[in-house]
Amino acid sequence: MTARGASGATATRCAPALAAVAFALAAITALAAPPLRGAETTAAAPLPAWSAAEERAALGLRAFADGQFDRAAELLATAEPPAELADWCLWALAEARAARAELAPARAALDELLAARPDSPLRPRALVRRL
Repeated sequence: MTARGASGATATRCAPALAAVAFALAAITALAAPPLRGAETTAAAPLPAWSAAEERAALGLRAFADGQFDRAAELLATAEPPAELADWCLWALAEARAARAELAPARAALDELLAARPDSPLRPRALVRRL
């Protein structure tokens, strides 16, 4: 899969991460969807409302998955994602900024990912990408 950012840089290196982000977005969408008609809802706890910063995280991941790197970088830079998505948001931010040839901010996002989420499955990828 090839996508181009505003700088025209080819972002083929994003393909594996895009699949994982798409999965995360599908999970978010499923959790936020209204219950099926006739489904038992009394046992389920209500979903918490999302803050504006959490919504920016979800929209930023969606923009990244769609190859809209400018929009993704804009949204993810000010997002405060849920803990479960923090590493993916930082990864997407780093990739979006790299696609825009913003290498110092991309490296800063990878550094934050490595420092804040040492247990992340993205850690090995971030270590290599940071080089």
